[in-house]
Amino acid sequence: STIISVAGFAPALLLSLMALCEPDTPSDRAYVSTELPLLLGQEQERSSTIPLKRNMQATASIWSTLTFSWLSELLSVGAKRSLEHSDLYDLQNFDSTERNGAILLAAWEREVRLGRKSFIRAFHYAFGGYFWRTGLLKLINDGCIFLNPVLINVIVKYVNGEMQLSTSAAVLCAIGMFASNTLQSLALGQYFFRGYRLSLHVKAAVGQLVYVKALSLDHRQRQAFGVGAIVSYMQIDASKLGDAIPYLHVLWSGPLQLIISLLMLYNYLGPSGFAGLIVMVGLMPLNKRVGKQLAKMTAGVMRTRDDRVKFSNEILQGMRILKLFAWEMPFINQLRKKRDIELKKLRSNMLLGAVMSFLFTATPVLVSTATFAMYTILGNHMTAANAFTALSLLNILRFPILVIPMMLNNLISMLVVHVRLSKFMSAPDRDVRLLEQYSPLDEEVADGSNVIIDGSFSTSSLTFAGHVFVRERATAGVPAIELFGCDFKWPEAPKEDPGKTPKSDKKANKSKSWLPWRRRRVGLSDDALLSNPEDEANTEQLPSTLRAISLRAISGTLVGVAGPVGSGKTSLLCSILGDVPRNAGR
Repeated sequence: STIISVAGFAPALLLSLMALCEPDTPSDRAYVSTELPLLLGQEQERSSTIPLKRNMQATASIWSTLTFSWLSELLSVGAKRSLEHSDLYDLQNFDSTERNGAILLAAWEREVRLGRKSFIRAFHYAFGGYFWRTGLLKLINDGCIFLNPVLINVIVKYVNGEMQLSTSAAVLCAIGMFASNTLQSLALGQYFFRGYRLSLHVKAAVGQLVYVKALSLDHRQRQAFGVGAIVSYMQIDASKLGDAIPYLHVLWSGPLQLIISLLMLYNYLGPSGFAGLIVMVGLMPLNKRVGKQLAKMTAGVMRTRDDRVKFSNEILQGMRILKLFAWEMPFINQLRKKRDIELKKLRSNMLLGAVMSFLFTATPVLVSTATFAMYTILGNHMTAANAFTALSLLNILRFPILVIPMMLNNLISMLVVHVRLSKFMSAPDRDVRLLEQYSPLDEEVADGSNVIIDGSFSTSSLTFAGHVFVRERATAGVPAIELFGCDFKWPEAPKEDPGKTPKSDKKANKSKSWLPWRRRRVGLSDDALLSNPEDEANTEQLPSTLRAISLRAISGTLVGVAGPVGSGKTSLLCSILGDVPRNAGR
């Protein structure tokens, strides 16, 4: 019967191993479409660049996925020469910006429908499932970590003759250590791969979400936030969220490792195992104070960076005026001053970070010293089994002790980003009405008098003050853009309220802007995000920037706008995009 069982088990094992190494065959939907959209009136031209290779991960077997052997070809090429763009794999649809941005946008729209408008809730709804499934790998890794100290204790006692084991049991313990370390390595590799993959998804999705929101913002909100802050949301805030993702599971895994390690130390060393806990608790107030100060400095660095990026964008936008009036050096000096302020705060932030890193590095050494000293003082005899086991457990303690404070700081940064992005995403959009089909006589659009008669345009105002867009793409011969007797007027920049200026921006407010066409918007409060009746009244008294503009751009035609400097070309384009408020016309 034994021979029959073995004979039946061997083919099943062989088939299982073959299935483990069998490559997958996904559909074409696993890859991002690389076809470029065609321009009207142009034929598709073949790209002169070499297309990227199909991503090998999409067809990787289970074994190849676990061991990352699907990267062997790319790594072998990189070992021989520098990698080029044509050597890289094509992007999978799962990793595309379009897909991840759409997921986060749908989650935020769900939050808006529920009336909560919490960015962190939308963020968790979009990526929480993948994040928590990755946490299962971390749980497997933690379970394998604590098998090693137990097996080390058993093997050392067996070698010293303190424990009687059969030869087969000792061999099984050695095999168990090998299997535990192998499983731990595989789980940890997959955990970090999925963690950093999710990090890229988050960075791409947040940047895409902020960019889409910036395009639809009301003009008052765009002035209130400023270009510098919006760029900071897309780059800095998205990076902070993405960089925190790979180690975020330490917030629950770290305390779990600490508790299990201390209990096992108490089991092997008795009360002496809590000496390290006393040292850690004693250092917690110091770490907390340093972490709080570091968070405050980080927020200061972000504010100065936003100010510097905003000023740099204003310089680039007004470069023609700067060149005409030879204002390069004054603006360069102002930019250098802002950069110097940012560097000073960044230097202080880095020095404090170095102090925190020293505390993190010194804590495990102090914990080990206190534990062994207390064990010896209590009159205990240190055996090899207890020493090796204790060192293994103390080595496990190093990671959570080092990473938990850092993750707490990252969690604080994530909460700051949550507040910033929730405020930005909750800002009102410009008023837009979407139509399913183009119709110049649609009663929903016009008030009855805005009709087209023999090509002449009516200049009557509309009951709807916003922009009208048609979902259906304009076909050849159909107007793609229509303006009928429109008046557009740039809004006045919001005025500063000296009583509400933050303390950190007082020094920045002392220097006056060199831009004659734009007022400074330093130190805006939350009230600046709301419409101000006084500003609206002052805006109504100003003359219109563009008056009685009528335009019909037929789909498929080339339209050019020409005129001298300051004639309103940019204002016209911004008006078409909806960035300039419309006071009359359609």
